[in-house]
Amino acid sequence: MKKVKDFYKADYPQELFIRNILAECVENFITKYMYPYVGSKKRVLDVGCGKQPFRPILEELGFHYFGLDYKQNSDGTVDIVTPIDVEFIHQYPQIENFDFVICKEVLEHVANWDMAFKNISKLLKNNGLVLITCPHIYQLHEEPYDFWRPTPYSIKNFAQKYDFEIVELVQAGSGWDVLGTILTNYSFYIKSHKLKDRIIFRFFRYAHQWLIKNISNNHLQEKFGIHTSLYLSNLAILKSK
Repeated sequence: MKKVKDFYKADYPQELFIRNILAECVENFITKYMYPYVGSKKRVLDVGCGKQPFRPILEELGFHYFGLDYKQNSDGTVDIVTPIDVEFIHQYPQIENFDFVICKEVLEHVANWDMAFKNISKLLKNNGLVLITCPHIYQLHEEPYDFWRPTPYSIKNFAQKYDFEIVELVQAGSGWDVLGTILTNYSFYIKSHKLKDRIIFRFFRYAHQWLIKNISNNHLQEKFGIHTSLYLSNLAILKSK
């Protein structure tokens, strides 16, 4: 059986650390909450599905997969083409009553959280589960539709407002992941023409590349700890009532 990380890989260096974390989060969600229903044809909705990296593994496990996104993808495989934060469910009565919803790295791009949570609550069956992830420290992306870097408290607030039970609420990604993400977002250039400065610059650039490589392959994490309150992503698992 293939793993989520086989389907969900970084397209750019800046995505490397958060993609690894998210692959692990989705893998844990599938293993812990969905595996008991393998082969059951239970219905899964992937909100903000894009190229649908999770579709192969979920269908292989016997789930009935649906994808929702604000635009059609290049393969024409998005089942429901609509933003999640507008009224749309009455147009698609067949899509209600999902057992699971995956909403990964979507809500930072959604302006109207009230409508998004309202729709997700309607889409889920009673006792259905939704996995939500949102970046906490991350560069601007998919501009100009990048609105929020939510905290766990904002997710908890909207979950309680729309009568979800909070099953898990996790701050994902270590300080090393934060540092790696920050470093991949920097590139350096030299302004001085002095030989001494150029030598220092070459050493500095090498150190920058060395740090990224050794954080990404976990060599530094195996040898050194790091203390920080910073983390990379929020993860929540909510249950509808």
